[in-house]
Amino acid sequence: MLAALHWRGAQDDERALATAWRAAAAAGTALAYAPRLRMLEQVLEIWDRVPGPARPAGLDHVGLHIAVARGDDETAERTLDELRSLPAGVQAESQRLHVLARLEVEARLASGDLAGALDAGRAALIRGRPADPRYLWPLLAAAMCACAEASAVSLPPESCDPGRLRKDLELRAGSADRPGPLHEAWAATFAAEAARADGRHDLAGWDAAASAWAALAQPQEEAYALLRAASAASAAADRDGAAVRLRRAADLAGRLGARPLLEQIGSLARRARVGLPSGPGQRGPSDEAAPLGLTERELEVLRLVAAGRSNRDIATELFISPKTASVHVSNILGKLGVGSRGEAAAVAYRQHLLDDG
Repeated sequence: MLAALHWRGAQDDERALATAWRAAAAAGTALAYAPRLRMLEQVLEIWDRVPGPARPAGLDHVGLHIAVARGDDETAERTLDELRSLPAGVQAESQRLHVLARLEVEARLASGDLAGALDAGRAALIRGRPADPRYLWPLLAAAMCACAEASAVSLPPESCDPGRLRKDLELRAGSADRPGPLHEAWAATFAAEAARADGRHDLAGWDAAASAWAALAQPQEEAYALLRAASAASAAADRDGAAVRLRRAADLAGRLGARPLLEQIGSLARRARVGLPSGPGQRGPSDEAAPLGLTERELEVLRLVAAGRSNRDIATELFISPKTASVHVSNILGKLGVGSRGEAAAVAYRQHLLDDG
């Protein structure tokens, strides 16, 4: 917990931030313990201005983490390409391999590339044995999230089998050490994701994960767990319980500036008919999305989403930028009142939105 204490005490002092980073990097918990995205951004901005040791290896992953959390698909893809270009021996180092694999899974999920997310998780399991639990647990949770997202959609036949991957992930998790509260929090998230991949709404599991992350002062992970807990509460017809969790999650995600997470929270709030306080990137109850109202371009994008295409694939086919494709997808999810690309595809087929003529 020493690294966490350094982070919490750093505030906005440059030397304190640099010291916090060194402590966290030495402990292998830099991404795990930094409580604010802005704090990570500040580390990137000030590192070269503060005297000290050479830049630690883990710093090259921070930009990717920020891009994924902020919803900046173009920067995330560019940074992934840069990290993949590192020498094979460097990439094979335990810290780099598992941190990069986790972030690649998350980036693929954010762009809607479920097959790519599953493949990244599978490849990391094959290459990364044995693994330090500091790096393994976040990867296991991210890969299980990919399995959960993929469980409701049809994937290309050549892609990784999410059912098989889920079993492998559970086997690896069963033998992984949990030496501290950070590992316990990731394990709680992993278990709740496994239930979701199995089609179950584990309200108690997600509440436990949210409490674990709150105790560690990790708002991004806490907000995500609260979102899933709210979804489980809504499925159980507990609208009040869903509302309490969604409002807390929206507050956390809004303060972080985590746009994709905030969009998911807003989408669930609209479907559950829960009003959220106004804030950056949030919409009030009067802005409830209509089920249809898609433009011609959005219908084109939706057709490609339903076919399992990533934002980059959509951009290439429609001669637009990946960022523009991402905006179209976000608008489609909002108009259809759904929280994922798989749900959007299901609505499209169920309501015959893609039927010709």
